[in-house]
Amino acid sequence: MAGMDARTEELLGLDEIRRRIAALCQSPQGSARAGERPVATRANEVASRHLLTAEAIELRRLGMAVAAGATDVQTALDNASRGGTLELASVVAVAATAEVAAELAESVAHHAIAAPQLAARAQAIVVPALRRLCEEVASAHDGHGGLRDSASADLGRARRQLADARAG
Repeated sequence: MAGMDARTEELLGLDEIRRRIAALCQSPQGSARAGERPVATRANEVASRHLLTAEAIELRRLGMAVAAGATDVQTALDNASRGGTLELASVVAVAATAEVAAELAESVAHHAIAAPQLAARAQAIVVPALRRLCEEVASAHDGHGGLRDSASADLGRARRQLADARAG
């Protein structure tokens, strides 16, 4: 899609508009994406964005809470997808973000009549899988920054061997 020329963007003050929108975002990632989003130049794309925005405004008017607690976990997910190991704090952040995504998807689905386009997008979120992830992390995490012995058979065995070696 061809974008708007720089002179037109300047005359419209789009840099300032992008800065203001970015300042309203809840996360640094959201701010960066808002600041980089190209201007819609086709009527159908403008209409689609307007409809999504109107639906989001309606959800807020109906009292739907803002999704809070999500963090940018993209680096952790990229690392894990390449077989890397995640620090416990990253695992907890992924689970917290998954919980927010599940709650958001359920809430938007509940308001499907008021926000059909957003509800259609929310259907792509696999809520049961996110809930299972959250449960698994919660059952493995001891709540004090560590993992329970039951988090994995290997971890439990290694901790028992270490305890036996220290005792003997």
